[in-house]
Amino acid sequence: MKKVIIALLVLTMGFAVMGTGCSDKKDDNSSSNTSNSSSTVSNGDSSSSDLSSDSNFDSNLDSDFEWEEGKYIVGLSDQGKKKKSITIPENCQSIMITNSESAKSYLYSKDNNGFNNNELLESIVFDSETITSLPQFMFQDDTKLSEVKLPKNLKKIDECTFANCKSLKTVEIPSTVKKIGATAFSCSGVEEITIPEGVEEVEDSIFDCTQLKKIYLPESLTTISELFLAGIDNMDSNLKTTYNVEVYVKKGSYADKHYDDYGESSFIKKYY
Repeated sequence: MKKVIIALLVLTMGFAVMGTGCSDKKDDNSSSNTSNSSSTVSNGDSSSSDLSSDSNFDSNLDSDFEWEEGKYIVGLSDQGKKKKSITIPENCQSIMITNSESAKSYLYSKDNNGFNNNELLESIVFDSETITSLPQFMFQDDTKLSEVKLPKNLKKIDECTFANCKSLKTVEIPSTVKKIGATAFSCSGVEEITIPEGVEEVEDSIFDCTQLKKIYLPESLTTISELFLAGIDNMDSNLKTTYNVEVYVKKGSYADKHYDDYGESSFIKKYY
């Protein structure tokens, strides 16, 4: 009888051990599955992080330019410096290149922004409608530049912007421009130009050292420097007039009434 009882106790203990072992295995599997699930979630977060990082990269930025904050152009890239034609894209809010008194020496430094002193550039087009001003000296010494389409909302053409652009024969100035700075077109190839209605002020020697032959002035002008048309190269070495510069004004306009302040003996005033 004792043997039977002992046998029953052994069997009971065996079943208990087997039950415990199964339970442990399930816990292990559960733990393993939880770990794997946790690993999978972690990988998912990593992927999400990568996508978030990628979303900060703007693939729409034109590689012809060097950008600041994804919206300001600060120069031409090495690729852009090799091109004959450049288009400033719509997403450019402003041109931010040097605009200091030392800009002239900067033109010839190794850090040149690529827009000025460019021996290849022949055409520049602005598609951006948010640009309202251009930096001083921006295209100075671009001797092959012959075609320019300025920003449609430009308000000022600054000092020496197109100085020494010898291939530039004329420029269509937007009616949004209010002021043209000193020597803006000095030593350029400009021979005929229309200052559109809307321009209110013109500064000194804008066409200095050019062979300007014909210019149209608007009624909107209210400030004209006495040296506005100074330095036009229409005389020979003996200071004899080689041709007369034709200055077209609207009768009764400010440019008409103040013509004697800026006109010269080698000029001819005409009405249009």
